[in-house]
Amino acid sequence: MTAAQHIDGDHPDGATVTLTGTVSAVRRETTRQGNPWATAVLEDATGSIDCLVYPAPYRLVADRLAEGAGVVVTGRLDKREDVPRLIVMELAATSVL
Repeated sequence: MTAAQHIDGDHPDGATVTLTGTVSAVRRETTRQGNPWATAVLEDATGSIDCLVYPAPYRLVADRLAEGAGVVVTGRLDKREDVPRLIVMELAATSVL
């Protein structure tokens, strides 16, 4: 699947999807409890989607979450806001894009 297909409505809110692309931006944050998490933008040839990496998965993927990295991301689609987002559950590095 491509980022544009998810944004344009091919999958319902809450659907689990897997995307391949390049991380174009990363913003690392800390919760009020002091736990690290991040927001990232995943881009492919068709568009981009904002990704939220909450503390539990962040601990597992922080070393692979870098601008310019090729990744395969699995997450839950969140369409409750005006712009769809991906709540990241898994992230793996890839060398094939």
